[in-house]
Amino acid sequence: MTETQRVPAPRKPLGGRADIAAFVLVTAITVLVAKPWGGPASPTIPALTPPAAAVTPAPTLVEAGYAYEQGIFGPFQPDPEWSIWPAGFFVTILYVTREATQSQPDDVLATPSSPPATPAATAEAGWPELVTIGPGDHLLWLGINTPSEWRIREALVWRLETNGTRSAVSAIRLPSGWGPHLAVIGIPIAPGSSRLAIWPQGSYGVEVSLDPGPTTKTFRVEIETLATGPTAPPVP
Repeated sequence: MTETQRVPAPRKPLGGRADIAAFVLVTAITVLVAKPWGGPASPTIPALTPPAAAVTPAPTLVEAGYAYEQGIFGPFQPDPEWSIWPAGFFVTILYVTREATQSQPDDVLATPSSPPATPAATAEAGWPELVTIGPGDHLLWLGINTPSEWRIREALVWRLETNGTRSAVSAIRLPSGWGPHLAVIGIPIAPGSSRLAIWPQGSYGVEVSLDPGPTTKTFRVEIETLATGPTAPPVP
């Protein structure tokens, strides 16, 4: 009788549990060789940042002089009349005063039957001859007011010296906002500047040209306070 022997079938790759375990082991060893998990991590090199340049603070601009404030005259338009309105500050408080001359004496006031006054009839009234800026008052701008039938064309300021000579002061006209019957003048700290200087102590003559004209009227301003802020010298 012929003996029959069983021949095992050829194995398939990874066909058994031992093969699978061997494959997993080989894979793990390969990974560990390629990337050693237990080793130190590669150091990260930070990007080099150049040190910031030292910042030099910009110089603080100190604006000299004083800004014009029309509101010091009040919210209402001054009545058209012959009057002077000095304005500035007393120590540290803004102020405005009024020096007025009546256009007509009280005993000859116009009645309803009287004709209206003409420029010629009121021309002799004019302004007070002298306006005094007393101790403590610092003059910054000067309001010059006229009756409604007059118009201020130009205002010149002269500094009167004790020896009888005079020199022109570079005064400018400022906006009054209330029509041509009120002109406001001040002295800038420098040509072209809108900042105003304190009028220096001394005697001044203000010469005003009027329409209808040619009519010129002059009054004097005496400043008794020694200025303690920015001033502008007379024009040589």
